[in-house]
Amino acid sequence: MTARGRDGDAPNSAWLLGVLLSAMTVCTLMQFVLAVLAPYITEEFDLSRTRYGSAASGLFLGAVVVSLLAGRLIDRFGAVALLRTLYVAAVGAFLLLSVTPSWAGVVLAALLMGFPLGLGNPVTNVLVVTRVPMSLRGTATGLKQAGVQVGALLIGLTMPPVAAAYGWRAAGVVLAVAAAAGLLVALPLRAPAGARVTAVRHVGDRPAGRRPVALIAYAVLAGVAASAVNAFLPLFAFEELRLPAQRAGLIVALLGLLGAASRVAVGVLGDRLPRFWLWLAGLAYAGAAATLLLFPAMEQPGMVWAAVAGFGATAPAWQSAAMLGLMRAGDRDGRSAGVVIGGFLLGMVAGPLAFGRLTDSSGYAAGWWLVVAALVVAGTLAAVAAVRSRF
Repeated sequence: MTARGRDGDAPNSAWLLGVLLSAMTVCTLMQFVLAVLAPYITEEFDLSRTRYGSAASGLFLGAVVVSLLAGRLIDRFGAVALLRTLYVAAVGAFLLLSVTPSWAGVVLAALLMGFPLGLGNPVTNVLVVTRVPMSLRGTATGLKQAGVQVGALLIGLTMPPVAAAYGWRAAGVVLAVAAAAGLLVALPLRAPAGARVTAVRHVGDRPAGRRPVALIAYAVLAGVAASAVNAFLPLFAFEELRLPAQRAGLIVALLGLLGAASRVAVGVLGDRLPRFWLWLAGLAYAGAAATLLLFPAMEQPGMVWAAVAGFGATAPAWQSAAMLGLMRAGDRDGRSAGVVIGGFLLGMVAGPLAFGRLTDSSGYAAGWWLVVAALVVAGTLAAVAAVRSRF
């Protein structure tokens, strides 16, 4: 089976889906690496939680700027060229992480990784719209969005033993090699000759209208919750629950496994899902309920696994539904996706800083209430939008 689009050649569908999955995996690896390596890095540089959270915030701040410019960058350079640049930037960021002697180097590596993180969704959305047959777009969207959680799974399983055996900087070397391998796999994808992706609406496309505005608000709140959980849940397990660093790393792996499954499921079911806002509301409320399980986990550490399972199976899946909805609404050049992901990343800038500040001053319980509140407000926003919209 082939995937033929208006803007390029007809690559094999399975290979193209692999490229999309690889791109989304690589561009999001840094956030999970920082979470898994937190016990090692905070100890070496003697960091407070607030200061440690600044690296993740730097990563997402860089990504916000890039995501807001994504539509123009795609118009100017094309999705294929930016896909390759995404991999190159990732290789550079991980090599810097592997050699840095200071905390400033870690922050700089995170900032550099903001470039691929901000481009990942808009670039891959354009490739789905222009190169994947309509009948496979839901599956392709779910699969590529699962790349984020696949990254979490791989990081959680592999980086703790690497860091324990060879030091945390060795993780940067391994990931630079992995990003370089992804680039080699993607190289056969050719840019169209003399063509650029433009925003074209076909008869029957539903205009985005005010939908991106509501999605941006939802995305900001989802970003606050996701970044706090991703950045601090392993450190919480290590410091508060007294789990060994390698077991704490498995939390990221479980989040990744269940998050990948939920994103693929939502993408595959996308064509059959009415009222996307109801799904977005349900996913947010379920994520909030799962987060509440972290409170009894402080007395019964085994409960943390139930919290991780519940959160991983629900909250991360919102992006599959949102990206598929934007494609249906006629976002053919990645502009709406870039703005929505920009909102998500803005929330991810604020999340680690706010969570770190709260936990430094009031303990982890205050931080988890922040996550619950963000998801409840997001769910309520989506529920209201479901009443007022057919999306």
